Amino acid sequence: MRHAAFLVVLVAAVALAGEPPAFRWARPVVPGGAGPNRLALDAPLLTGARPLRFDATGRYAGGLEDLRLLNGDGAEVPYLVLPPPVIQASWWSGRVQPITPTDEASGFELDLGQLERADRLRLSGLPGPFVKRARIEASGDRSRWVELAAETTVFDLPDDGLRRLEVGFEPTALR
Repeated sequence: MRHAAFLVVLVAAVALAGEPPAFRWARPVVPGGAGPNRLALDAPLLTGARPLRFDATGRYAGGLEDLRLLNGDGAEVPYLVLPPPVIQASWWSGRVQPITPTDEASGFELDLGQLERADRLRLSGLPGPFVKRARIEASGDRSRWVELAAETTVFDLPDDGLRRLEVGFEPTALR
């Protein structure tokens, strides 16, 4: 009798495990065409699915394990999660030329030597301590200038442990 009770519980557990869980969220997805298609992850999908996980280096480590895609017949369709590309920052050095100082302004011009697309400026080699207000302008040809940062502050205060030597701006082609 003891074996029969055990067998009934085991069969009931297998029967429950064999049924797919009910979906909490469902919506239609219309492919753009035959073959591989891209499905952008939006807020409803991300809030309803298992969260994306990334390791300490920022690389994709899992997530969306509970996402299911079904075809018109209800059969599950395999999918591949492609993580966003890992973008490695690259820095260019340039030739620095001082600008003649006036009563209102001083500064320098940095020539990268060729046209590059950039989204930030990092200052290095400046002796501290200092706090400077700055306006950053860029050009691809030295005749048309674009203001990248109207008013920003850069500083290096080693005694206070404060440093801001990078200024971000919209990606721009500049020299």
